[in-house]
Amino acid sequence: MQSHLVVAAAVALLAAWNLATWAVYRLDKARAARRQRRISERALLTMAALGGSPGALLAVYAHRRRHKA
Repeated sequence: MQSHLVVAAAVALLAAWNLATWAVYRLDKARAARRQRRISERALLTMAALGGSPGALLAVYAHRRRHKA
């Protein structure tokens, strides 16, 4: 019975981490649009490498901006 709780807690933590990663990537995109100081690439990639890859990919592809030609 306790193993189910451990798995549920791990899934919840991973989901929360992915949500946090998505939010930080989204914040970085918003700062870029306003020409403000950006979040370092090291911080973004570290969050993705520590388990937030799905959240990072979602943020990158869902919030793409087209460059003006």
